Amino acid sequence: MRSSNGVMQSRTNWLGVFCALLLPTLGILNRDTSLPEVSAGTLAGAWCILSCFLQGVWLLNGQLYRILRKQPHWPVAAKLGIIILCDGLAITLFMALRFTGWLPHSLQAYSPQTYQLFLRLSFAVTLISTIQYAFLSLMQQQVLIRQNEQLRNENLVAELEGLKQQINPHLLFNSLGTLRAMIREHDEHAEQFVLRLSAVYRQFLSKRNETTIPLHEELDFLDNYLFMLRFRYEDQLTLLVEVTAASNSFRLPSFCLQLLVENCLKHNVLSATKPLSVRIYQAGGRTITVENNKQPKLTDVDSTGIGLDNLRKRYKLLGIDEGVTIRETETSFSVSVVLLDS
Repeated sequence: MRSSNGVMQSRTNWLGVFCALLLPTLGILNRDTSLPEVSAGTLAGAWCILSCFLQGVWLLNGQLYRILRKQPHWPVAAKLGIIILCDGLAITLFMALRFTGWLPHSLQAYSPQTYQLFLRLSFAVTLISTIQYAFLSLMQQQVLIRQNEQLRNENLVAELEGLKQQINPHLLFNSLGTLRAMIREHDEHAEQFVLRLSAVYRQFLSKRNETTIPLHEELDFLDNYLFMLRFRYEDQLTLLVEVTAASNSFRLPSFCLQLLVENCLKHNVLSATKPLSVRIYQAGGRTITVENNKQPKLTDVDSTGIGLDNLRKRYKLLGIDEGVTIRETETSFSVSVVLLDS
């Protein structure tokens, strides 16, 4: 992302230099032949002044585009009006400096009449602003195409990782082992366990290609997954979900909460004497946190190491640089994820 922005900025700067040098040259070549002859040095002075002015307009507009791009809710007409106003003020300032004698008289040779210079400047500024806008729009579109391609790649990685977690023989065999024990004990929840297990696979297979999903669907999926965990680990695991219903208008990267819960189980010891406590709660209205008490396994954990890193990349490709926050103390470990607007 950073390298793409650097390349785009470099290309934009060089295009600005080219346009700032070319337009005054065309103006001099198109000079009225009925005007008195002037020296090449005089025309070169006028060319330098006008090139510097147009380069300044290019830089001004570039800064305005960067600022206005951060205001997606502003109407396009308002953004266009701001750019036109600033460009108009720049032309007015230039004309005022020429009128008061602050600029060299070589401009007189370029365009002896004030209104002619004003019209030429207005045309040049309009043309250079249009070229800049078209170029930046094209570059931005190319960046978005690359971002979407990267996002698809990251989602593919997440999908493969999710498949390994969900259709992992250990998970399936453990679930079937739990179900077998429940049937032997004539547990009244056995049928419900089967329904939840099928719901987990059905939800995953139906939503695996989606970049984000509504929070309420993510919580439904998590609820089915946690239901199975409760019967599998019994008193070895304590699960608590505290998310308000008002948050259902938000979205999350697909299956990220399940990934975070799986991360808790993967790296910590679970036993009846040392139960693992996992709490999922909403913090600050715009984040959801998965927190667990720390009781790390003594042996190395067989982990691909791509879970949290992949989740960070998915957030960045969705336009959020700090989408995942990790906090760790001597007794607890937590991961907070940002809720996305619908």
